[in-house]
Parts: sequence; structure tokens; C-alpha cells
Amino acid sequence: MNPSDRGSSPPVAGAAAPEQKQHPRYGEAAVYVDGEPKSVLRYMELPPALKAVAQPALGGTVDRYLLADYLKVEGIDLARVRAVHLYGGANVSPLTGDDVRAHAKELAFEFGGGDRGKPRIHYCADIRPLARIDMISSMVVYVDKEPPTFHPDPRGGFLAFADGVPIDGIPYAPREQSKGTRVYVDGQLAGVVKRRQLPDSLVVGRADKDTQFSLSAYLGSIGVDTTRARALDLISGDDLVGRMDGRAWSDAKESFTFTIPAHSQGQIVIALQGTDGEKAKISAVQIFTKLEPPKRWVAPTEYVAMGDGNSKEGPGHEAP
Repeated sequence: MNPSDRGSSPPVAGAAAPEQKQHPRYGEAAVYVDGEPKSVLRYMELPPALKAVAQPALGGTVDRYLLADYLKVEGIDLARVRAVHLYGGANVSPLTGDDVRAHAKELAFEFGGGDRGKPRIHYCADIRPLARIDMISSMVVYVDKEPPTFHPDPRGGFLAFADGVPIDGIPYAPREQSKGTRVYVDGQLAGVVKRRQLPDSLVVGRADKDTQFSLSAYLGSIGVDTTRARALDLISGDDLVGRMDGRAWSDAKESFTFTIPAHSQGQIVIALQGTDGEKAKISAVQIFTKLEPPKRWVAPTEYVAMGDGNSKEGPGHEAP
């Protein structure tokens, strides 16, 4: 195997522990399969088919999501999983495929705020990985490609292939993991909006200093057919900020535009319907064609417009 296919690694001398470095990723808890971005672990971006299970905690129960169930609904054949590596910043917790299968009913994750915030791994009592983490910053699943080996050391350990060179970054993944707005169709990642990859054919005008792009044309350019869309959700961080049913989307799609202003972390910005021109950064667009849109609460715009979408204050309203 060509070493360049595995991601670059810094040189090391002797048995000294490598310098810990920040892993390139989306900027959120990105999920990779054999180096390819698959999704992001965020409550609002979980596949609709994934159901929470109640697990005992502190004399009561807490809703968690089984890791094995998550892999299955993402279309990953659990029987073929060779390893799952959970990153917590620069630290890694390596799980084998056998670990995940043997503890399919116990190994789970939850979110720090219940239905918002960062994902946290919950290890069951019988599992003993070589290292543990708390909050998940990335999840890397190996199915067809060779997983690197975890080497424990006092500084947290490192991953390496047979050459023993510590791996800097996510194995097999591109070095440049641009931020952007993710597009899902029925819970499956269909694309990520990246400013440098938008062709001029999508441009429909300008708003102030920013170029306006057609959302409908962009979706068509990545092969997303919205003619039978049952709903289209606009997600800002942990909040739903807008939902259009199929008819509303059909009526609005020819004039529905977005911009990608400077300092928006590569995310698209959309004027929210039913407001006085308020805009919000959109971290994900979710389109439902075959699946029933989940019941969700629409956050009040004053708490999410151009923000990080991390507040749930105010009255809001239920999505239609």
C-alpha cells in the first residue's frame, strides 16, 4: 500500500511518543467510513430510523443510542466492521469489530444536553479498550481498509500502520476537510456545500456583497431529486429553524437562494421565511422523500439567526 494513501505522518525518533496534533475534520463530530465522510454525530442530524434506548443511570434511566444500531442505519454492514476508532481530541479509543458486535446491546452514546450538545461515549462494564475517551470529536469506521494499530503510551497513545510511524490526522481521509453545510436525503449524507466547488451556473444574483446561489439548482447538481420531497428542514446547529412541506418547497424553490458570506465557517446563509429578513447560518439541510419527517420544534429566530444554533429558549412552535 502506498503510504500516501493513509494520510501523512510526522517523523519520529526511537520510541518517543509523538507530538499530539489537532486532527483535521469538519469541526464537529465527523463520522468517517474508510476515510470517506459519512455524517456528523449531532442530535438533529441522526438518521430518522435510529431510535433511542433507555439505559440505567443514577437510579433512573437515560436515553442513549446504541453504536451498533447507528452503524446499521447508516448502511454499514456490522458483520464486516473491522474496527471503530473513537477520537476525543488528540486521544483515541480503539474498538475492534468484535467489541462492537459483542456489546451491541450495551455500547452506546448520548448527547451532553440530552437532545443537543456534544456526543459522549458510554462504555459498558465488560468492555476493556486499550484507551478510553469521554466526548467524541470524530468516529472512524473501518470496513474494507486496513485499520491502523493503536500503540499505548503515557501521553495517550497513537495510531500507526506497520511502518510504526504515528499517523497525523484521519487515516485515508483528505488532508483538507473543509467546513460546509451538509445535505441529507432521508438521513443519508448526499453532499457538502463547498464554496470553491460551486459552478457559475448556480449563480442567480447578488445580495449586498455576496453572491446568491440557487438552492434547487445546487441540489440538482449533486443528484438530489426534490420533486417528491415531503419536507425540507433547515438546521442551525442544534435547532430546526425552518421547515417547508412539499407544496411550500415546490412553490418557493425557483426563487430560494443562499449565500456563503465571509466568516460563516463555510456554511450557507439563508433568509428565514416568515421573518423580517432575518438570516441564519445553516449547518444542515435535510430532505425527506421516502421517510416521514420527524416531529420537531422550530426554534424562535431571535435565538438562532446568524448564531451557532445552540439555544432553545423562547416559545418557538411545532413544525408542521
